[in-house]
Amino acid sequence: MAEAGPTKGKIKFKIVSPLALIEEREVDSVLLPLEAGDMLILPRHAPLLASVKDGEIIVTNAGQKEIYFISSGVAEVRRDICTLCAWGMAEKNLNLTDIKKKIERLEKYLSSAHSVLEKQILKDLLSFLKKLG
Repeated sequence: MAEAGPTKGKIKFKIVSPLALIEEREVDSVLLPLEAGDMLILPRHAPLLASVKDGEIIVTNAGQKEIYFISSGVAEVRRDICTLCAWGMAEKNLNLTDIKKKIERLEKYLSSAHSVLEKQILKDLLSFLKKLG
């Protein structure tokens, strides 16, 4: 079954991690930090599959901008749907105390991780959070 598209003139923007859907909403535009350079995604964009680097995503809706920090990942654009799969994401207003607490908690989990994949995900998230802090 095909995924329902957004309202006319909007983009359905989704951020997913390997574990869960993090964000899904309709927006006017998305500025992505791709490996090949920043790219502005607008409604009716050509299909795209690209590598995303660590950096800022700028989402614009009704003249308001929101900025997120993301880890590396992959972006897929299909006409009016932009899906970003990233290991980690943080809203720009995170404070250093919160980041340090998350790092400490993840380091404890890392020592008890059971699978290779779980360890790699935790290492990637730790690296991402350390860049934020």
